[in-house]
Amino acid sequence: MAVLAGYPDETYEAMALIRENTLVSFDSLFTPGKKLWTAEGHAAFRKLFVDRPDERKGVPFMEKFRKQLSGGSADDHQLAAELLYVQMFFSTKISAETKLRHVNEVLSWHPELDGVEIPEWARAGAEQGLAGDMAFQIQRPNQLAWLNEFLSGWVQRLDSERSSLLADPWAFAKAVRKLSGPLGAYQPMREAWLYMVFPNEFENISSRNDKRRIKEAFSELLTAGPSDEIDRDLLAIREALTGEHSEGFHFYRSPVVEVWRTPKNKTAPAAPKAPAEARKAEEKTRGEALFLEPPTAFREWLELLHDRKQVIFQGPPGTGKTYLARKLADAVVAGNGRVDVVQFHPSYSYEDFIEGYRPTAAGTFSLRAGPLKSLAAEANANPRPRRSC
Repeated sequence: MAVLAGYPDETYEAMALIRENTLVSFDSLFTPGKKLWTAEGHAAFRKLFVDRPDERKGVPFMEKFRKQLSGGSADDHQLAAELLYVQMFFSTKISAETKLRHVNEVLSWHPELDGVEIPEWARAGAEQGLAGDMAFQIQRPNQLAWLNEFLSGWVQRLDSERSSLLADPWAFAKAVRKLSGPLGAYQPMREAWLYMVFPNEFENISSRNDKRRIKEAFSELLTAGPSDEIDRDLLAIREALTGEHSEGFHFYRSPVVEVWRTPKNKTAPAAPKAPAEARKAEEKTRGEALFLEPPTAFREWLELLHDRKQVIFQGPPGTGKTYLARKLADAVVAGNGRVDVVQFHPSYSYEDFIEGYRPTAAGTFSLRAGPLKSLAAEANANPRPRRSC
């Protein structure tokens, strides 16, 4: 069983209710008895959200989401809030407070939903995430679109077909993996959905590449040989390792994680949003055995930097923040010397950073460029051609 030891029962109780409501009864998560997860509901969400994307740069997701939902009914807004709860549920990178605040914010956008509250089971279930994958933050529209696409098709299946798929995890997985998302970048949500529906059979791993690396590292435990279903192989590996590591062990925790994360495993996680040269530099960096928790952290930082243009490392002195920042910068520019380090301090001024007058040996002053202007001038003099990725 892939149910993780040490995780609160409320996490799995919430997942069971999500499965029951979204895939069986089609009731609202927040207001039982109200049929919300219907074909009509999903079609309305697609029309409001998927079919009219907001592509403004630098605008927070929630601001875009509100604009997209404008004009929708109370049911449309409530379904959107519940979809958002499901999409964020898996992530440990989004705090429980943030998850619930975002859901309540969507509910507040329609006056008829005044008084609709997130039930206690959903609040308790949001406390403990299941995977530290930044994709659940930076690819939120893509994942919501995939969920909408899957659930829209699901509710239109025959009752007998739905019952058959819910009785067979491996057939359910094939149905899930046949479906692409209309906005792309949906894979982490797809892997998370398998675990949320079948936590006894699948792993809490949103990275398909990590699944491959684990299978490769422990392939000798597949005594009957590998199958064509990676999740079935991972379950066999878990069963073989349970005697040594106890029931409900975690593939991302010591001592198991070191086995499959060692440099000998050359399979590099895909970084679909990072530039091609950054991915090559990341592979080179991985060869230096950066042991991070979670192991996908470096790729996630690359994607975040590429998407948001900034990353802040926080922590006490001497914990490797500057070292990691250098490695990340080298990955972005392919390690070709296009990085400068600037240390800010209370007396650091505009003249230091941008441009200012400096004393000369002749006793006069001359206008000199600071690091920002110098880097801009160098970039302008040596432009790097754009590359598709």
